[in-house]
Amino acid sequence: HLNQSLAVAGLIRKARGTQGALPEDTEIAVVDARFRSGAANILMAVCGNSSSWRCHGCMRCAKLCLTEDSYRKAVGARCDFVVSCGSSLAPLNVLLARENSAKNIVIMKPWNIGLDKFRLAVIPRHDRPGSAGNIVATDIAPSLMDAGKIRSDGEALAARAGISGSGKFIGVLIGGDSHHYV
Repeated sequence: HLNQSLAVAGLIRKARGTQGALPEDTEIAVVDARFRSGAANILMAVCGNSSSWRCHGCMRCAKLCLTEDSYRKAVGARCDFVVSCGSSLAPLNVLLARENSAKNIVIMKPWNIGLDKFRLAVIPRHDRPGSAGNIVATDIAPSLMDAGKIRSDGEALAARAGISGSGKFIGVLIGGDSHHYV
């Protein structure tokens, strides 16, 4: 999930670059959110679903649900975008976006909070995302991989394996169909 979030954050950085921002103008901060317990995670979902503009400046729900260190880092992060992946962090995403008056993006379809709480939802097509204006259905998951990364990783693997040659590489994806997705 972290890599999918970082991939979307990288796309935000790239989009800002088309508007004249330098890469260093877009800082990407990772907050490791740890809940006090499973019950706290459930309570966070209730808080996220019932949140409104009145929650701005409060963050009591987050303080109650997160460990002290996670709460401090989450509230201390000032941002224009909040990106998260998966259900457990989606309600916190909503609360942090409200606190920062930020745009929020969720990746994957959270089961514990409505997609209407997000500015943008990047949902795999196999999750049947629906067709609201804030939803982008994808055939593949966001990824940090690009042509340059694949090339450099391939060169590093070739050097490690003692392979030399034409510079052409073959990638093998291991996996397959599941009973839910082909």
